Amino acid sequence: MKTRISTSVLLFLFFFFVYATTMTGQISFGDEAERFLTAQSLVERHDLAIQFDQTLHQHIGLDGRNYSFYELGSTLPLAPFYAVGATIANFFPFEDPLWVPLLFTGLFNPIVTALTGAMLYPLALALGNTRRAAVVTALLFGLSTIALPYSRALEREPILALFLVLSIYTSIRFRQTHETKWLWLAGTTLGYLFFAKIANVIVFPLFAFYIMADFIPVNKTPIVKSLFRLAAWAIPIGVLVGTQAWYNYIRYGNFADIGLIGETWGNPVNFFNLSNLPTVLSSVLFSPVKSIFIYSPPLLLFIPGIFTLAKTHRSAAWLIASVAGTIFLFYSLYSDGGGWWGPKYLVAITPLAVLPLGSLLTRFVGLEKRFWYSLAFATGLGGFFVQIIAVLIGNREYADIEAKAIDLAGAFDFFRHGAINSLVFYLSPTSQLVQVNTYAIVTTISAVILFAWIISQIRHNENAARASIQGGLVVLALGFLVQATALVIWVIAPYPQVLTAKVTTNFVSGNLFRADQRYCEATLMYIAALNRDMPYADQAVAQIDQLLPRTHGRSITLDNLTQLETTGDVAVSIDSENTLSKEGALKLNVRDKNNSAATAVSDFMRVQGNSTYELSGWIKSTAISKDGSAFVNVYEDDGKWGNRRSGDILTTNGSSSWRPFWSKIKTLSSARRIVIKVGLGTQGTVSIDRLQLAEITTDNPESKTPQPCQTRLY
Repeated sequence: MKTRISTSVLLFLFFFFVYATTMTGQISFGDEAERFLTAQSLVERHDLAIQFDQTLHQHIGLDGRNYSFYELGSTLPLAPFYAVGATIANFFPFEDPLWVPLLFTGLFNPIVTALTGAMLYPLALALGNTRRAAVVTALLFGLSTIALPYSRALEREPILALFLVLSIYTSIRFRQTHETKWLWLAGTTLGYLFFAKIANVIVFPLFAFYIMADFIPVNKTPIVKSLFRLAAWAIPIGVLVGTQAWYNYIRYGNFADIGLIGETWGNPVNFFNLSNLPTVLSSVLFSPVKSIFIYSPPLLLFIPGIFTLAKTHRSAAWLIASVAGTIFLFYSLYSDGGGWWGPKYLVAITPLAVLPLGSLLTRFVGLEKRFWYSLAFATGLGGFFVQIIAVLIGNREYADIEAKAIDLAGAFDFFRHGAINSLVFYLSPTSQLVQVNTYAIVTTISAVILFAWIISQIRHNENAARASIQGGLVVLALGFLVQATALVIWVIAPYPQVLTAKVTTNFVSGNLFRADQRYCEATLMYIAALNRDMPYADQAVAQIDQLLPRTHGRSITLDNLTQLETTGDVAVSIDSENTLSKEGALKLNVRDKNNSAATAVSDFMRVQGNSTYELSGWIKSTAISKDGSAFVNVYEDDGKWGNRRSGDILTTNGSSSWRPFWSKIKTLSSARRIVIKVGLGTQGTVSIDRLQLAEITTDNPESKTPQPCQTRLY
């Protein structure tokens, strides 16, 4: 019998190549950091507690340690990806050992979202759609909805979407076949949906009603058999929910507390308020900032699609509509997505909202069929252009610069000013053309080949041919091999150069903003351009000095920081390459976090009592362990070692390249001298440059510091 490669396999690989091209390979928000740090802790320390991080909420357990409040189902799957990345990182000893693990962990959501798109195909077929309609449905979801930009980073919405689709598919297949294996799979996938986010238990009654309706003994099904089947469905749910409850209890002493109830957040139930409903509904339906139809235009066809589906598959249509509607209303009691791209909390139901569209493409003929295909094409094309802008712009960068939630208008504004955040597409001051990493060329060619293969299968009506499991595995293996090889050769091996190209793009964007007299955005883009060592650093610093005039003061040169206090395995040097000044940067490197530290201390500097001073400079940190920090400290006394006062004006850990800092210091009335200390008390590297102390007076005002821009676009 003739065989073929499964269309689901081809769709999965197609989506995977697309999503891997657009992934960020970075952490932008604390939510992502919590999940990543949990995976890191699990792999490196075989523990679920995470190390202290100044950017994270603290959820302290009974043992006094900090835990992520994310459910196990959304964090545990990241661990294998981190482990692979950490292993490969051994072959690439970069300055930051987390670069490669971050890249590989970043592949998780591209794979998960690709699986979701691939699973929509058999689900659409199970609902009686043609193969062409099923493929179109999957493509519209994968390329023209909010699922595409959310595949880029480490948010958990993609895994929720996957297990919603799997729960719907397995439940429908059970009702169609009455086979116990589908019942067990339905319970397992639904249980994992709760295991990934316990709030999803709100849909449990809907699935229970749908499943148990099949047990009604219209054909005199023995009660024992019905109970056995019910157990096959319920036991996996109980095991997975029970595991999460047990994890909650050993951390916080409460089966229902994931880490919020005991915090200052209070009971999370209080966040879901009926008074929020009108505002959120109007936002996610009609607002130009959050409307689900702007960010996922194909969802406009949900209403006619679900009514058309109900004509032939009433119970399945009821399940899809009730589950999607319940989740929609539930999160409308909470938030429209806040500072995230589009209606974040509705990402999970996006595949369910696209699914009924297939019925419109299947049930009609002639002009009516052409009409629905035309609408599907139009909404798909519009959605695709929305997603292209979304995957090229960084949510965090926009929020940091504009101090407001990103929306489509803001994203387009940043896009036309070259504010691109991509691993594979860059801008250069020396060329008007977009530079494309070879990795993107390989993945794009691969995606085009797979797309052509899918279209060929549909056109030649290969449905009668049996899908070859062996052939599918071979194609999957080949696809992963191409992907991994290209990633290692053109992204991982030259990763420092990739990061330099990314920040050079920020420099170009700064020039474009400045040309439009958007000086606020230009300043912040120039600062972002210094987040890696790039060839235009001097020009960026010159632009920053011009746009942010610095107060006049005494430079604290390297000659003033000659007193060193070191213990353990440390190195103190002058870095003449990675510097923002002509004399070089002071670099402290601590190689061992156990009982090792380094501090550079300035000479005593004369000050006036009861006066205001400004200490400013630039600091860069690399791979500083989160169980400690780098610091800038100010010490003052009366000149005779009396009336002492000391305090840190800045602490930092992790990795962050050159960034400016300013701090006002009000001296005591007895103060006569001051000392500046720059130190590192744990493993990592810190550099300091352009350090300056200035007295602030009416004739010498404080430096101008960057502020959020809050540009109004409409």
